Amino acid sequence: YSATNCYTGEGADHIAGKDPVPGHKSLKECQESCLADAQCDAIVMRSTEIPMQENCWLHKHIVLEKCEIDQAFNLWLSPAYDKSAGVYETHTWASHHSTNCHPGHGAEKIEGHEALSGDHVLFKCENACLGEPSCEGIVWENTNDGQMQECHLRTKIDVAECVTDNAFNMRLLSREAPEEPKEPDTSPKAAKESEGSKDEDADWPQWKTYSATNCYTGEGADHIAGKDPVPGHKS
Repeated sequence: YSATNCYTGEGADHIAGKDPVPGHKSLKECQESCLADAQCDAIVMRSTEIPMQENCWLHKHIVLEKCEIDQAFNLWLSPAYDKSAGVYETHTWASHHSTNCHPGHGAEKIEGHEALSGDHVLFKCENACLGEPSCEGIVWENTNDGQMQECHLRTKIDVAECVTDNAFNMRLLSREAPEEPKEPDTSPKAAKESEGSKDEDADWPQWKTYSATNCYTGEGADHIAGKDPVPGHKS
């Protein structure tokens, strides 16, 4: 959860001696500290390149809707997090840019949640959907004015019937756990069958997008030599 800070009194309880964890930690080191502590529900990390500064906090009893928006911090929920403590549950989001779904055009509104009052950043809108059992997705408009209603909860979504509108983005919610990737079949028979079934006109494979997310060496990813970045300007 990017730009999110949870701490004592603001959506979390601290874990003694690990608020913060002593020293400057990589993301992996901070996550390992959490997994080794039976109390830990989540980690909060501060964006800092200063090696002398603590940057890893372990927390328990997370309630996301009570946490603060803070661009300097990011939150990771542990796989051991107790779902009953907040609105988190196993889920995935699929992004549909420049898409608006509303009654008569690919979705139905949810009574009492057609438009949430006030100004909402994206992850707060997503959390509101997670907390509403009938919600299948959100339509979010970045008004940039701090006043207008930006977050709309939707149900009975049919993306094919939605309309193109550059002012809106739609996020489709799946409450099912993502499937574990299958090991590829590298047998000669499988290779021959695959070669014989190639379709040059097949649709471009679907990619999952994660907004406001950056992965790089030491922070959730390893680089590929010569392609970090790929030379030139790409579409």
